[in-house]
Amino acid sequence: TAGDTRYQMQMGIPMALQFAITSSGTMIMQSAINLFGSEAVAAYTAACKVHSLLTQGMVAMGQTMAVYSGQNYGKGDYGRIRAGVKAALIIEFIYSVVSAVAVSLLLGVTLGLFFSGDVDLTAMMPWARTYITICTLFYIPLSTIFIFRNTMQGCGYGFLPMMGGVAELFARLVVSVAAMKILNFRLACFGDPAAWIAAAVFTGVSYLFVMRNIERKRNGNIAAS
Repeated sequence: TAGDTRYQMQMGIPMALQFAITSSGTMIMQSAINLFGSEAVAAYTAACKVHSLLTQGMVAMGQTMAVYSGQNYGKGDYGRIRAGVKAALIIEFIYSVVSAVAVSLLLGVTLGLFFSGDVDLTAMMPWARTYITICTLFYIPLSTIFIFRNTMQGCGYGFLPMMGGVAELFARLVVSVAAMKILNFRLACFGDPAAWIAAAVFTGVSYLFVMRNIERKRNGNIAAS
């Protein structure tokens, strides 16, 4: 029906824009990394792939929360949504710490998986370790984004998660431009964590707002009936 189509568009368009905004921020950060030469770029690219593998557990938990929150939102069991978010955050915190320790110990092995031929991994390692170390220090705020963002989307709220992407873009843009101005590789690598912190704060506050809004509507409906 037209109503169903409209609802799907209201949810789908903000999600699509969110991914587009995040990708734009990544391109800006890549421009900053490019200033440090081909060796830094190659090491950064490989380290990003290692990082992407590590964060798949966070992505999976976020997708789980989208389904979980949607089911409980439809049932009207909002207390269970809060309990599920709390449990998911604990799991993500543990996963973040374990991932950070694992990649710190195994970075040399994992980095070699993305290169072939006569490549000097010893020269690549300082660049890659700098990026990975800076990122892993902020895995906990990164993990919360997937929980809060997908929970809100599961409850039918698409605009606020999209604005979390805008917060990411702005933070990554500011840090990347600053890094290009002073030619500081560590600052350029901080572009991702800066984006995660901004998005984590925004989506965390937004989640609290959404839950209060949902419960206020429920209490209003109960009073009206």
